[in-house]
Amino acid sequence: MDASREIRKVSVDRIDLKDKTFVFTYGECLEGLLLSLKKIGLVNPPLLREKAEEKFQIISGYKRILALTKLGKREVEALVYKGDEISDPDAFCLNLYENIGNRALNTIEKSIILNKLLKEFRVKEEEIVCGYLPLLGLSPHKERLSLYLPLIELEDEIKEALVKERVSLLVAVKLLELSAEERGEVFGLMMKLRLGLNKQREVLTHLWEISRRDNISILELVRDDPISKIQADTRLSISQKAEKIRWILKKRRFPRLSLAQRSFKEKKDLLKLPANISLKPPPFFEGNKFKIEFSFGTKEELKKAAEKLKEISTSCEISEMLMD
Repeated sequence: MDASREIRKVSVDRIDLKDKTFVFTYGECLEGLLLSLKKIGLVNPPLLREKAEEKFQIISGYKRILALTKLGKREVEALVYKGDEISDPDAFCLNLYENIGNRALNTIEKSIILNKLLKEFRVKEEEIVCGYLPLLGLSPHKERLSLYLPLIELEDEIKEALVKERVSLLVAVKLLELSAEERGEVFGLMMKLRLGLNKQREVLTHLWEISRRDNISILELVRDDPISKIQADTRLSISQKAEKIRWILKKRRFPRLSLAQRSFKEKKDLLKLPANISLKPPPFFEGNKFKIEFSFGTKEELKKAAEKLKEISTSCEISEMLMD
């Protein structure tokens, strides 16, 4: 901030709140700011620039001005630049540096900043990668720039979920590969099922791969049976619905693996293993290296476990598992 610049009182009516040339704020929660302004007043004056028709555009302090208007203030104390005193790129950078010094920027704000630098202020891509990505806490690689630029195209409900970390960055990027209608349907499904970040990625990946392999739209997959029936089943809890839908998608994506899992479970159930003995199949049912674990606390428990292991070693179920 220019300490030599005088503070002026500016009528709120003369500040163009629609002009967001230099604004990149996303998520206009004003509660904390309103409380602060009520208690101690305005400590850090906004920066404005004169524009035509006796109007002013906001360089920095957009949320402060919004909050003051909500408090019924008709005038704002601000530091004002004349129209020719500061260029657009310099004004934007002034706002950027002020914000970086005072708070953490969220993912969508970083996307807005990078888009403005590239498309509005015509900063060269190389300069953005080397100079601005590290400033935003991002690695200086073109791939990182490519990851963040398209996030601005997301619908507001997905942006908000990303900011609140209810959706991961990688899932948000993958959602951008879908049509707007598909994106809304899949996002809605993930939110209804309250899927964690890893499970979101799993479900989205399965839907994508099934759609491409079977030449069927993702909308059909989500809206048709059995997924729609599970969602509508009032007897199931949200977690039960989530697990059933995950299992259906996994079974459809990997039919051979699903059959192997079902066959193993049926044979394992017939063995009637006690709680202290567990039998695990080979990873992804590749090969025939099974794993048995057992626990015991007394000699008698050890003896019984050994007897059960001897018993199942000659069972037809074990023989069939090793042959499958």
